[in-house]
Amino acid sequence: MAVLILNIRSIRCLLTFLGTLVCLPGFSQQASERPLLPGDTAAIFSRLYIPPNVMHLYPDSAFRIASRNLEQSRILGYTYGAGWSLMDLGLLAQDKGQYPESIRLFNDAMELLQRTAKGPRETPRLLSYIGNAYNYMGNVQLGLHYQLKALDLAQNFYPDINVDYIYNNTAAIFSAMNRSPEVIRYYMDQAERLAIRFRNYPLLGAISLNKGNNYLAARAPDSCAYYLQRAVQLGRASGDLRVEYIALMNTGVLWLERDRPDSAIVYLQQARTGEQAIPLAARKLLAGSLGRAYLFNGRAQEADPLIREQYRDAVDTKDTVSLRDAYYNMFLLEDKLGRYREASRFAGDYIRLNEKLSGQAIYESVNEQEIQYRSAEKEKDLVGKQLKIARQEKLLATQNTWLTVIIGGIVTLLLLAAFAWHRYTSRQKLLRARLRDLEQTTQIETLKATIQGEEQERIRIARELHDGLGAMTSTARINLGLLKQQDAESAQVLQSTTRLLDEISADLRFTAHNMMPRALMEKDLPKAVATFCEYIGRNKPFTINVQTFGDFTLLPEYYLLSTYRIVQELVHNAEKHAGATAIFVQLSYRDALLSITVEDDGKGFDARTVTLRKGLGLDSIRGRAQSLGGDLVIDSAPGSGTSVTLDIQTLIPVT
Repeated sequence: MAVLILNIRSIRCLLTFLGTLVCLPGFSQQASERPLLPGDTAAIFSRLYIPPNVMHLYPDSAFRIASRNLEQSRILGYTYGAGWSLMDLGLLAQDKGQYPESIRLFNDAMELLQRTAKGPRETPRLLSYIGNAYNYMGNVQLGLHYQLKALDLAQNFYPDINVDYIYNNTAAIFSAMNRSPEVIRYYMDQAERLAIRFRNYPLLGAISLNKGNNYLAARAPDSCAYYLQRAVQLGRASGDLRVEYIALMNTGVLWLERDRPDSAIVYLQQARTGEQAIPLAARKLLAGSLGRAYLFNGRAQEADPLIREQYRDAVDTKDTVSLRDAYYNMFLLEDKLGRYREASRFAGDYIRLNEKLSGQAIYESVNEQEIQYRSAEKEKDLVGKQLKIARQEKLLATQNTWLTVIIGGIVTLLLLAAFAWHRYTSRQKLLRARLRDLEQTTQIETLKATIQGEEQERIRIARELHDGLGAMTSTARINLGLLKQQDAESAQVLQSTTRLLDEISADLRFTAHNMMPRALMEKDLPKAVATFCEYIGRNKPFTINVQTFGDFTLLPEYYLLSTYRIVQELVHNAEKHAGATAIFVQLSYRDALLSITVEDDGKGFDARTVTLRKGLGLDSIRGRAQSLGGDLVIDSAPGSGTSVTLDIQTLIPVT
């Protein structure tokens, strides 16, 4: 069990890579191929942004592009381009495990970018990169120091930039150190809040990975599996191969935790098919995890080359986190092969390195840094304003001295004009903001009124059908039963009429329930969905499994009916079109995020041409999702079943 916990800690550390590599700002999606002219920095600028997947999958090509940009920027004296190119080269070095070299490149990049007009805004990002490198060299104190320094700088001087990835990196460090759940949750929640605000969907996958690892350490395998599966889906949806394959790797570790090495091997082998897309540190841990799975499965010969590969790479790169894991794996391997002297040596190496990385002094130092940051965070607004005022006063004094001597009168007029223009534009911005708020409030109120009106009308019609026509058909059936005719022909007519009334009564009950289930009238969405699925699956050649997570009593009422209708439509689609043998329905409501997932193992279809398909009810589902502000994802392929996921952020003000 200790070895599994060790592997979990090592995998947690990898998340510090993910936060930075999924949110690089994009300047251009296509590199310019026109010839470079003297003094032409625009061509270099258009080539500066190298997509993350290019850096991961084709590092040699990315290195050539970044080196060429650096060389041409230096020739033209383009300082910003040179600084950005050095940052790209630092990321490539970090991917290869060359951490000291990456730190040098990041510092050089920071020095150049500080000389430019917009370059200083990249300082928090570079500080976070440096913190990642120190963390992977085993120096968690410096790693955390740089992460907190990056947060402090961004919040005091660049409050408009997105720092969700820095919060995620900080949470990963605390998670790797087994800090209290409250501390880890604080930084995770901050990262998730900013990722949703800035629509940084790739980072949401990394955050789901982080949460999955925390649940794994907390011995909550079901929650761990949920977040890891969600990370795989988010990685695929956003095209982030790193998130997808590391989530598959962590799923394999989860199965190792459950003492199921055979299942672990399946996921770890899937992750190994995409190891080119993940960083070197992750590949080393992946090799060690797969080797450990083979070892626990009695396949020592297959485990041997993988574990030794991890050990050699960790020694070559001096990656202390991976080396600690490699020492333990070598101990297990040598012990399994009966080489007890070598096993004892590796056990001693592991114990010494583990004490160095997990010592009390490190814990106290990190704890002190975090406390100082949280304390300083409470005063940062006041200090930042005072510093800003002081700088403005000093600048204004210097300018006034020169401007008064040279063109005092003209400057006074220009300042007055600038002040008037600034005041005018500020008022216009405020007016536009108020108009946007009014439009959003109107849309929300209209949505609430429409859904509530629809719900009330369905309840009224359902009750009329059940209490009115239902009662009348029951009375008619009883009256027919009281008739006693002697001849056979009358008895046959009576029996036929009674059977017809029974069918009408059953149809009325089904229609009333379909319009508004009684459980939904009672605000019990899980019960309503379960009852519907039980009815649909009755006497059918398929099974329906329903799972719910979270407290749905907190879900605003005006989401209940739409959610129920969406599940109805998706289940009916699977029943009518998929030819499935099993249907899976999952509802989740956590932290104001409502997630609906319906999967089947049917024949599937080409999701790329789904907009051309008719009769699937997808237009209705898309309409409901759009009206609720949700994100709809359809994952299907011929012969591979269908998975439909809808995420709705329910942070709507309740009036």
